[in-house]
Amino acid sequence: MTAERDGVLTLVRVIDQIMLTAVGDAPPELPEGKLAVTYVVMLKSGDARGGHELNISVEPPHGISPAPQVVEFTSAGETRAST
Repeated sequence: MTAERDGVLTLVRVIDQIMLTAVGDAPPELPEGKLAVTYVVMLKSGDARGGHELNISVEPPHGISPAPQVVEFTSAGETRAST
């Protein structure tokens, strides 16, 4: 993700799935791995106006989800973007 001179983001090489594989003999239980990712959420106001809250949840393979990340944003309405 890069920010252009005018502040507009350019998304390049977007993926929606990551698969990790092991080579050779795997132990009975694989050690926990961590993966840093960046996500982008784009919203368009439509009829919505005012302050809102967006809850983002992660679904890990082991099924134990951390607390959702809460993002507050304001909708201007019509075709304007949310901030």
